[in-house]
Amino acid sequence: MPRKARELSPLEVGRLIKPGRWSVGGVDGLALQVTATGARSWVLRLSAAGRRHEMGLGSFPSVTLAAAREKARRNRSLADEGADPVAARRALRSAASAEQLAQRTFTEVAAQYIAQHEKSWKNAKHQAQWTATLRTYAEPSIGKLLVRDIRPAHVIGVLEPIWTTKTETATRVRSRIELVLDYAAAHGYRERLNPARWKGNLDAALPNASKVAPVRHHAEEPGQGHVADPVSPTRLHLFAQPRREDLVLRQVLAVGVDQDVDVGEDHAADPPRGSAVPGSPSSIRSRKPRLSARSTLGRAPPSP
Repeated sequence: MPRKARELSPLEVGRLIKPGRWSVGGVDGLALQVTATGARSWVLRLSAAGRRHEMGLGSFPSVTLAAAREKARRNRSLADEGADPVAARRALRSAASAEQLAQRTFTEVAAQYIAQHEKSWKNAKHQAQWTATLRTYAEPSIGKLLVRDIRPAHVIGVLEPIWTTKTETATRVRSRIELVLDYAAAHGYRERLNPARWKGNLDAALPNASKVAPVRHHAEEPGQGHVADPVSPTRLHLFAQPRREDLVLRQVLAVGVDQDVDVGEDHAADPPRGSAVPGSPSSIRSRKPRLSARSTLGRAPPSP
């Protein structure tokens, strides 16, 4: 049977400054460890779940001799009952770390989201809109809440005051809250379903945005869109045809009224595609009138 260490007093423990591991007594396996740099800390040696462990119990003098002995007794008791105090402490530390990670408010997470996504946005105006809408409408109500504690009722409280008066803004606020909370879930800040989700969630509490504020199309500017008084292609074709009398008059003016002009049916026919418009200067120059004795235009009528 191993010899028990003598139980040292606090004064004696304070004098232990030489590097090494010094048993202080009072609890089996409890010792003060002194490093080469002069740092001192408590160490407990024990066996648990068939394995030997060394547990750190804190630094000296932050943890006093009496506190170190109390911690050592508690962990030895767990080991004697078959538990593993080392594994239990790791679990507690992990839970504490997770708890600390979850201590994120909506305002903090929204700022993280914007910082990570702003480079992918088209312009600075979009970033400004994101920040402004959340700061104006969301943060006064849910900004200080932990993201893990936000419920659908909180989101409804943000949206209801503006849902019918600023519908388009309200829908954007809802979408941005949803994105921030999805981001929080992806980072482990919350576990529940997204309280800002529309389908199967907020749609039961708020009317459809398209029915509250129907989409209004802007009136077309003059000269844009459809023709106010449409004209059929046939009517347009008729309007474009020159009258036969106009053709005769233009040709007479071009060649002189004292010359006979023979105007047959071919002059009234449609001009071929790509030809000059009848009556235009190019048409008159390129097409010479045919003179005929049969035409009496420009002559005196015969005597009776």
